[in-house]
Amino acid sequence: MKVCFPNFGSVGIVLETLCRQENIAYTAPQAKLEEALTIGARLSPEGVCLPMKRMLGEFVLAERQGADTALFLGGSGPCRFGYFAPMMQTILQQQGSAMRVLSMEAPEGSRLQFIKDLSRLIGCSEARTARLLLKGWRAMQWLDKWEALRLRVIAETGRRPPKAEAADSFSLLTARLQEQCKAWQPKTPPQDLLRVGIVGDIYSTVDPLINHGLQERLAEMGVLTRRSIELSSYLLHLLTGNRAQNKAARPYLARGIGGFAQETIGASQQMLAEGFDGLIQVYPLSCMPEIVADGILAGMQQDTPIPVLRLVLDEHSGQAGNQTRLEAFTDMLKRRRKAG
Repeated sequence: MKVCFPNFGSVGIVLETLCRQENIAYTAPQAKLEEALTIGARLSPEGVCLPMKRMLGEFVLAERQGADTALFLGGSGPCRFGYFAPMMQTILQQQGSAMRVLSMEAPEGSRLQFIKDLSRLIGCSEARTARLLLKGWRAMQWLDKWEALRLRVIAETGRRPPKAEAADSFSLLTARLQEQCKAWQPKTPPQDLLRVGIVGDIYSTVDPLINHGLQERLAEMGVLTRRSIELSSYLLHLLTGNRAQNKAARPYLARGIGGFAQETIGASQQMLAEGFDGLIQVYPLSCMPEIVADGILAGMQQDTPIPVLRLVLDEHSGQAGNQTRLEAFTDMLKRRRKAG
């Protein structure tokens, strides 16, 4: 067996470290964005959203490098994201591919089933799998902290620290991240910098290849950003949901409608309470949960005025057009803060 997994922010670093530590043959995530999107868009049904097109194209490219098993983290709730695995499996079979697509989601919030599925994949006991899962989650917590500090260094100094890389074990990865985090001490109080919340579906918010380095480009403009959901909390979201954000969303959205719509509204409410200067909602074209959240955000703006920039992504999205919109949005936030 030789596994592959899609680009999904720093999840790839954790999965690559897991494969190295457990001696699992793998191919690294494909970084050929345009080629993957071209392949995925050609093979996908009309109207399917960007994440599936990208992942399907990446799996096809990985198979050309010898991969025979595609690992997909899956989703939960009434969203098409939860159907991607069987859809991609069917499409690959229709193309004559022998690749297996394994979805590592937690069916109906079942932690035990999640661990059983993962233990079969990596070939070890469920007890050891649970321990590995905990180590991977802790490593991802440090990756989230490291990335936030890295973006803050860029916003404060303009320097561009190196990006994180996979290690041969979780212990080595965590130790390396801890050392780097200790070396980066913030110098500017956060309230002295513009603060912008990044909300939307998780795939569009966390993957810099898809959103064209959204957070890093804002950091270069001196803007601090925070995502509505971090990768270290994604696993908990699959298992239990984000209770704090769901509670904050209730005045506007009382129940989950699929995807991350409730988290988008709840995080927006939390960021409003913390005095953020603006919000950027980013999501793939045709994502129904985020389209609903978009309309709710418009209603929230009437109750509590706050600038909101919406970035809708598809395979034709380009960095140049979004860059112009980000610059205009940032300039408006600066003028708004200066005017009090």
